Amino acid sequence: MSILPPLLFGISASLDALLVGMALGLQKIPLPARHNLLISTVTLIGTVISIGLGNLLLPLFPIGIGTRIGSSVLILFGLYYVGKWLLSRWRCNFSPDNNLCQKKKKFAGHRELSLSQILALGCALSMNNIGIGFSASITGLPFLPASVSTFFCSFGFLAFGSRLGRSAFLQQIGEYTDPVSGLLLILLGLCQLYH
Repeated sequence: MSILPPLLFGISASLDALLVGMALGLQKIPLPARHNLLISTVTLIGTVISIGLGNLLLPLFPIGIGTRIGSSVLILFGLYYVGKWLLSRWRCNFSPDNNLCQKKKKFAGHRELSLSQILALGCALSMNNIGIGFSASITGLPFLPASVSTFFCSFGFLAFGSRLGRSAFLQQIGEYTDPVSGLLLILLGLCQLYH
């Protein structure tokens, strides 16, 4: 059995995790291994279900619906970040105490994702894989190697993307990290929706 098809499947199914990781890194939101593990596990579960039940559910469940739901969640996350940035700019511009905004910048980015946000990201990445999982199940891709490949690729891409997002070059964007990471997520969602 060749290792190449499952590996290619894992990479193609997990590339969006790279952009999600970059968006988190730009926000300076830490991605500890336990969070990454949970996101990747949720993604794995969704992929396993889609591959395992693909042939059974294919006649009943339109292929495009999973991609639409996952893309919509990513776009909503992106709109949230852009909206949050616009609101904070508006408050700082009209606030009588601009020092407050300067102080807030010093402490920005040290928050962690909540459990609901972690699960939502995992579900969004997982939903994006439903169409791919259905297709893979039809082509006869080996179930276990494809699932394992998806898990490790997702974990690796999230970690690498997060590190890349925190790089000195990308961090020079400074106060524009919210809208840039939001636009990345919106772009990712749109690409998944219209590819």
